Amino acid sequence: MRKTILLLFILGYHAGIQAQDLKRLHEMGKNYLIDGDYSNAESLLSQAHRLDSNFLPAAKDLTLCYFFQKDYKSALKTIQPYIDRDSADDQCYQIAGNLYKSLSQPIECELILKKGIQKFQDNGPLYNALGELYSDQKKPEAIGFWEKGIQNDPA
Repeated sequence: MRKTILLLFILGYHAGIQAQDLKRLHEMGKNYLIDGDYSNAESLLSQAHRLDSNFLPAAKDLTLCYFFQKDYKSALKTIQPYIDRDSADDQCYQIAGNLYKSLSQPIECELILKKGIQKFQDNGPLYNALGELYSDQKKPEAIGFWEKGIQNDPA
């Protein structure tokens, strides 16, 4: 019984330390990202992502780091697994849409943005991103999506 309690204590302590390391790495990486030091940001955010691949904030920031470095394929590879999860937030879809747009893949961009809008119907930035895509393609539907975005999310 004592060995079991000791083992649980050690595992709990280790998990607590790992969680602190994860948050510290993420915060430091995010600060480097904000400062424009992408190589250090990438290093720290990659470590955080490896520590816990389910920690969405680190994954999104790592994706943005790749995006700012114009490494769109690595960015898409990082964010894509989260799109298929229920835990994906609106920013995941917006980031993925921007990546597909940057990779000149308008069909995939449209599909991912529509999927995001379906899940987050009151999200103005997703409607805006789809409106921008349609505007770039000279499609008249652009205005409708901008108006719907303003209607659903006036802020």
